[in-house]
Amino acid sequence: VDAPLVMIEFGSYQCGFCRKHFAKTFPELKRTYVDSGKLRYVFYDMALDKRHMHAAKAAEAAHCANEQGRFLAYRSALFGSKQVAAEFLPEHAATVGLDTADFTRCLDSERYRALPEADRLLGRKLRVRGTPSFFLGHLHPDGKRVTVVQRIGGARPFALFSEQIETLYAGVVT
Repeated sequence: VDAPLVMIEFGSYQCGFCRKHFAKTFPELKRTYVDSGKLRYVFYDMALDKRHMHAAKAAEAAHCANEQGRFLAYRSALFGSKQVAAEFLPEHAATVGLDTADFTRCLDSERYRALPEADRLLGRKLRVRGTPSFFLGHLHPDGKRVTVVQRIGGARPFALFSEQIETLYAGVVT
């Protein structure tokens, strides 16, 4: 959480390009930069209205999975499947080893219903027009704000992200 750099992704569980990023680029970003403490990775849900009609409920489900400490595993299950409609969400929960009764109670309670909409509104404010969209920047000394230096659109190869991260990181540690 105290990494000097922050990458913010706006993505959708129904977005094929987000799925591609999660499968091909995110694992290497996580292994190389997040796990080493150089980069904090933040994900915001960006359900694109009618095109991604199931994405908001899938995002709620991911928050419910987080209650059981399985956010990343559940996120992986969602991105690994094109089936993210509400009727498939409990199946994904079982697949990643969640207590499905607790998961279903959480999902039915709709306690996370407002979060995907708040994320979408933030994305609109930041002029995010498609997914995935990324913002790369420095963590402010207060630990709560990010000074955005670079905006990257689309599912890009690891090398592009790495080049940007290394350039910013060199400026932070010198």
